[in-house]
Amino acid sequence: MNFIQQLVKGETSDVAHQQFIRYSVGNYENKALVLISNGPTFKIQTSFEFATDLIKLLANNLDEELEVKGVIFSKTKLPDSIKKKGFFLIDVDETMTIDALQTIVNERKLDSYILLNIIPYLKVKQKLVKPGKSKPDGKYCTLSFKGNDKLRKIILDEFVFDAKQDFKKMAIDHTFVVDDIEIPKEFENDLEQARIHAKRTGSIKRTIDADGVKTTTTHKFNA
Repeated sequence: MNFIQQLVKGETSDVAHQQFIRYSVGNYENKALVLISNGPTFKIQTSFEFATDLIKLLANNLDEELEVKGVIFSKTKLPDSIKKKGFFLIDVDETMTIDALQTIVNERKLDSYILLNIIPYLKVKQKLVKPGKSKPDGKYCTLSFKGNDKLRKIILDEFVFDAKQDFKKMAIDHTFVVDDIEIPKEFENDLEQARIHAKRTGSIKRTIDADGVKTTTTHKFNA
């Protein structure tokens, strides 16, 4: 379950918390973007926030060796990593088993940005998005395939969990409104740790455009 689905359903997780570390109090439009073409060739394009979710979906639902290329930006020093601009970088270029890909996702999902191309299914851009400085990019990730109705259904259930799935084209966008930031007392005198451990409260406005018909819902969150 991706962080948007968790928060819309009134749940939370460490993964959801990680998504909001970068935000201070304010309104943030055009976040967690999703574009879906639900035709003979199924295609879903998303913004930066869903890169790891798409990789995880493939890792959990395919049963073949995969050609994997890309980079992992980790906040934790890793073997053979190169430090650059505050991150430890690992270049990946290998044929990988599903188990190996699952291990990467499970071990690195909380401390890393996993930007991996899964050939021939998924393309992910290799440049980190800078909060407040980068333009919205709803095509940061592109996943496409023909057939495989099971995988199509799994992806639709993950991203279109609150709307009918018999559409041809769908666009989803979110506005994050952070109203308050609660800092644990033990981190009040440490700015970096305060930023990492603080809880954000506010609301998410979720807008779905299915074949030209728009619906908007608003959901409170704490993450």
